[in-house]
Amino acid sequence: MADKNDVPPHWEDDKLNRYEQALLLKGFLDQQYKSEFCSEDGTKSFVLNLDAEWGYGKTFFLNRFAKDLGAEHIVLRYNAWANDYAKDPLLSFISQITLELSEQLDKNGTSAEDNANRKRKFVDSALKVIKSAGKAAAPKLLTAGVSTLVLGFPILAGSPTESEGSDEQNNGPSLSEKDQENVTKTIGASVEAAMASVESDLFEEENSRRAAVESFRSSLTDIVSVLTEQTKSGEQTNSKKAPVFILIDELDRCRPDFTIELIECVKHLFSVDGLYFIFATDGQQLQAALNGLYGENFDAEIYFNRIFNKEIGLHIPDQRKVSEALINEYGLSTAAQDYDLILYAIDPLNQDSLSLVEDFRIVSEFFGLDLRSQKQLLSSFHTLILARKSLGLKTHSIPTLCLIVFWQRKKSFFRKLRNVPHSIHNAQDIEQDLRSIMSDGRYDISATTQSKDFGNRHHFPKSNVPIPTILMSFIQMSSHNPVDYLKQIEGTSARTSGTEAFYIGSLKREVQAAGADGLSRNPLINYFDQITMVS
Repeated sequence: MADKNDVPPHWEDDKLNRYEQALLLKGFLDQQYKSEFCSEDGTKSFVLNLDAEWGYGKTFFLNRFAKDLGAEHIVLRYNAWANDYAKDPLLSFISQITLELSEQLDKNGTSAEDNANRKRKFVDSALKVIKSAGKAAAPKLLTAGVSTLVLGFPILAGSPTESEGSDEQNNGPSLSEKDQENVTKTIGASVEAAMASVESDLFEEENSRRAAVESFRSSLTDIVSVLTEQTKSGEQTNSKKAPVFILIDELDRCRPDFTIELIECVKHLFSVDGLYFIFATDGQQLQAALNGLYGENFDAEIYFNRIFNKEIGLHIPDQRKVSEALINEYGLSTAAQDYDLILYAIDPLNQDSLSLVEDFRIVSEFFGLDLRSQKQLLSSFHTLILARKSLGLKTHSIPTLCLIVFWQRKKSFFRKLRNVPHSIHNAQDIEQDLRSIMSDGRYDISATTQSKDFGNRHHFPKSNVPIPTILMSFIQMSSHNPVDYLKQIEGTSARTSGTEAFYIGSLKREVQAAGADGLSRNPLINYFDQITMVS
């Protein structure tokens, strides 16, 4: 593990311990180049796929990793999402990379005259590639339609002048069999001549396209070589060494066709010595895009192996560490006291206290929230507790976090809980909706809570309570009319045995207090209305 004193400044905000992986990846890439690794096409190029789900910090990682690489190498960046509006990924990508390499040539190239010649040749070859790729395919010639254009009526469609199965006659003039045979031969010869001309054009266009690609790759190889030139003894003649890196990010957010075309463009056009690519993708999403374009039976694994020389997954961060980092980032480490939070879960690292970190961890794992979703959730939660604090209100942690997720992911379910809570009687009534909201969550996760022992006031038993059970307590209490609820409990005697979770007692007291004030509106309903305003 890297010493904290050795962590560079641009990694100081790394809360997921990704710097360790960055060190390993840089060492791996350095070794790949030193070992003179060759791709299947024989070039010393390399295409790496950095795989992680959307929202798990790929952009964060690439931004910092680019600085690590930039200390020794030329690093170019391409934001796929920023160029997704372009209909042609080839045009967009070649245009940007050509411009950036030309700028690098000005900084790290040889003489000004040589630079100008190389840039001119490179730009010209890039334009030829773009032009050749944009040519339309050969026009479709339909032999059956030619007679219509020549004579004004069809005779070569293989059908008689009288419609098959019909009593109606063709309105066009009739020809004898001999005349039809003569016309057929004449038009057939014309079509064959036209097809021969088209085939010749097609061959010429394909040869022209190949020549343009080879010219582009040759020019690209020359520029990469000049930018990373070494002496025979291995000394660097320029400030940067090989390979040149191109980092491509934000593919998760692009159109499927744009994503696939861009990846294939890189593989086929930019596979030259000394050029290394790093793609940041969501592998599952990329596979779905491939299946959408090529069909469900398309083997994405074979495709990945053909396109990428290696795939590396960003390690999945420990949820406890993520929760701690985010709670600290939003200044909520003392939120229980600062914002009058009613916490639910006992901190496993400190059995004597409840913990917002643990509450947040449990909810995040229950729903399977990625890092980006967790930030969105905590941002809304922070705003809500600030607002409730200003109104002198306490806030229940786990139910509030869950309600915010419902509002962000399935508003119909949120409104159902808000408008008809009395229609929900047990956890089974909400299980289907909960599971539809979860990504890769854990439905069986529980919170360890403390309870009150009515028979022994010095005893505070602990119990593991599933999230759906916690939600049901909140939902059922929100369904009561406070005045009626107060009357209901006033007619019952105080309990002298059994246990009750502290959070349930808090929910009851909140509704009772509203009843004592003569309010018919349940105060728990306010959570729903407030969440819609801050989330």
